[in-house]
Amino acid sequence: MNKKGIIDGEQLYPIYSITIKWTQKILSGYNTAEWQTKGLPQGRMYNSTAFSQMYKEEQDIEELKQKVECEWLPNFFDVKSSKNVKNPHLAIIDPQDCEVTISFKRYETWCLEWFWHWTFDDGRSDEEYIRSFEKFVRRMGRLPEGEYCLMGAEDRWRWKGTTDNGKGETCPPCRCGGCKKAGVVRINH
Repeated sequence: MNKKGIIDGEQLYPIYSITIKWTQKILSGYNTAEWQTKGLPQGRMYNSTAFSQMYKEEQDIEELKQKVECEWLPNFFDVKSSKNVKNPHLAIIDPQDCEVTISFKRYETWCLEWFWHWTFDDGRSDEEYIRSFEKFVRRMGRLPEGEYCLMGAEDRWRWKGTTDNGKGETCPPCRCGGCKKAGVVRINH
């Protein structure tokens, strides 16, 4: 597979793996496992999040790390604070000791998020995006077991889009207002 450039007539984009670990206050009534508290002061636990991010251009990892630490992470912690989270047991309270790790993952045409994939909207038709995603799924399906999780994308019947209000489904790909504003095309699965 090409490291960058073109595959199957499509533009490849760099994808980075971003992992963030921190400690936080244990919420009242939250049952922790031993690994979540081992080595920490009483009342604190480990927590983390991880995701992939695709960009149109290669990124300097140190600059990207600075951006995640200074822009993305404060917003994430604010959104997940007890004042903003509807389920209090999911709130992040008093995050400390944050550790951000970023690594280059691969060049590809689609990027995975939680049970959906997305790519940049470059003006292709819905049918072209569907064909593109089919090729991508086949490529990822040929990788060694455990190297890539398709999260159900291998089942074409799962593919769908979302209505603008976020409450309904459409035929794939997703062309909702949120996707249009972000300049992406998404396929939920």
